Amino acid sequence: MKINLKNKIMLVVLAGSMLCANGALAARNSPAWFGNGNNATTWLGTKSNDFSGACTTGAKLVLNGMGSTTQHEVVSFSEADQVYGGYSENSTVSNNLLTVNGGNFVTESIICGGHSEYGKVSNNILKISGGSFTSSDLYGGHCFGDGNTDNNKLIIEDGTFLEGCVFSGGSNGSGGANKNMLIITGGNFSAGCSFYAVNSYGDNFNENIIEISGGTFENGCNFWGTPNFKGTKNTLNVKTKISGKAYLVVGFQVLNFTLPVDVLDNNEPMMKTEGLAVNTAGGSATINVYAANGVKLEAGDVITLIQSGETYDNFTGGDVLGGAGEVSMEGNNLILTVGENFEQKAGIGGGGNDDQQKAPGEAIAAGGAMINQSADLACGEGMASLKKETVDGFANTYGAVTAGRSKYQTGSHVDMDGWEC
Repeated sequence: MKINLKNKIMLVVLAGSMLCANGALAARNSPAWFGNGNNATTWLGTKSNDFSGACTTGAKLVLNGMGSTTQHEVVSFSEADQVYGGYSENSTVSNNLLTVNGGNFVTESIICGGHSEYGKVSNNILKISGGSFTSSDLYGGHCFGDGNTDNNKLIIEDGTFLEGCVFSGGSNGSGGANKNMLIITGGNFSAGCSFYAVNSYGDNFNENIIEISGGTFENGCNFWGTPNFKGTKNTLNVKTKISGKAYLVVGFQVLNFTLPVDVLDNNEPMMKTEGLAVNTAGGSATINVYAANGVKLEAGDVITLIQSGETYDNFTGGDVLGGAGEVSMEGNNLILTVGENFEQKAGIGGGGNDDQQKAPGEAIAAGGAMINQSADLACGEGMASLKKETVDGFANTYGAVTAGRSKYQTGSHVDMDGWEC
């Protein structure tokens, strides 16, 4: 048994079923873990009465792997275990955070920031920073019924994901799902893993996003906007070259590519897939292309955004390098051509300093200038006045006045006219 009372977090692990702080048992046939209110209480139990209205909001549950010294230690989960940051039968589940830093989750595990059987699920977060997952389902927010699933996030920073794991910012049976996000910055993903902006089968899906800026992907992964191709502005953001060849890229209405600094290395495409069918519900998908700061491009450069075995869609160029580029289909491949009017500048081609960089730079330089000019006064005229006016054994006053002008380069520049006393 381990009891950790730090920050009002309680963990009780027994060989059999486990009682909650309020005396309830988990409302599932198989073991389940839940966060409860502002505490992080753990349930491992057997079937009991409904859990309606309990564990619905404000939970912060952290699961760490074997050998950790803080929060809850998780060695392994057996088949069909469930871990929920917040849970309810019928009520709204919102504002819960579940962080998994380790552990071994095996076949058919469900790990979810917030879950309601039939109620609304919103603003929940599941954050994965480590662990091993096999054929597991991971959701920011999840509802089995017709409740809306909105503004939930699944964030994956690290971990190993094997044999057909399913990932989604939001998921439900037939309700609406809007503005959910799946954010991938790291991790290792095997063949058969499927990534959804929203994994639902209703009709109202809008502005759900998958964003990929890191991670290693084997051949045979799938990337879905929505499984039934319905909705608007469901988006795939690609911010790195994706390793491995996907099996399908389907169901998005918007594709955003942010070109990394190595975009021209080895003529490798940003993404590869066996099949590309982005928006078969009708119309065309919008392609936007940006460049990270530091990217070096020249007029006439050709970059393969998606290399595909088969393509079933039409594409329309949106914001392509600020109007200085063009996207087109060559065979089944989606191609970017840098235009003759391209200029190497910040926020489009890289290599410069954009306004977001200059603003803090100018503020820092201005503060530094004030300190430098004050230091010059103290060490120069100030020290001279001190020596001149003071006499041992007496209280004396002294002072000095000076003025100066400085220029500090910050991408633009900061002029500092100063008068110091």
